[in-house]
Amino acid sequence: MVARVVAQGLGDVLGGTVIVENRLGAGGTLAAGYVARSAPDGHTLFLGLTGPIATAGKLFAALPYNPQKDFKAVIQLAYTPYFMVVPASLPVSSYKEFETSVAASGGKMNYGQSGKGTLSHLIVEVVRQQSGLQLEPINYKGGADVTSALLKSEVQMGMLDFPPALPHVRAGKLKPLAVTTRERSPLFPDIPTLGELLSLPGFEAVAWIGLFAPAKTPNDVVDRINAAAQTVLAQPAVQERLRAAGFTIVGGSADQFQMYVNGEIEKWGRVIDKCKDCLTQE
Repeated sequence: MVARVVAQGLGDVLGGTVIVENRLGAGGTLAAGYVARSAPDGHTLFLGLTGPIATAGKLFAALPYNPQKDFKAVIQLAYTPYFMVVPASLPVSSYKEFETSVAASGGKMNYGQSGKGTLSHLIVEVVRQQSGLQLEPINYKGGADVTSALLKSEVQMGMLDFPPALPHVRAGKLKPLAVTTRERSPLFPDIPTLGELLSLPGFEAVAWIGLFAPAKTPNDVVDRINAAAQTVLAQPAVQERLRAAGFTIVGGSADQFQMYVNGEIEKWGRVIDKCKDCLTQE
């Protein structure tokens, strides 16, 4: 959704047609590898996500690219945080009550997981590492299946990003215990951040989206694309569509995005290094 909204806007600003080409597979790493090998002329960009850029280098034994050496950050477009949610049927209304419920169940509770090494899995891993809670994963094919399992009370907890979770939270079918933003969400000011609950000041875990160019792309080309994207993100119609879908718009310079990406790689690398069951992807 973000890709098509931004692509249309970039085409209008740059005076051309921007084509969105889906190259599915291996969690986005196939698409990343294709762009990394493309001509560094600004005509082929990667719509990069947290996974292929920030975590894949630690999770996969071999990648067709180096996340830190083969790309040049262009601009961070947007991000969406996660909710830590439980089914409405679970008799808890706060994270502390959830901890008590886990203890009462013998120290273990299950949660829905959409795959090992996914961002939702890594966020749960942060909870496990900081709290000592024994949270047992129940694996599903994707986030939609996890959402369905939560609604049916087949699992007792899940980490869902805002877009699929919002309608169910607003309808009272899922209860949010925490958000993964650095500060409390203005949409849900009464819900604490995961950083507050785990005594991790400033902790943030969001699914971010940004544009990347092949590493040897000239800086003036990167700056031109960045400026065009800034213009697109400032358009009221674009802001309305993205915010309605649960995204927070970012923008900023290429250097700011590169610094952010470097921090994300370092942060998630530390989490993965402590995770015994994360390193299972080939």
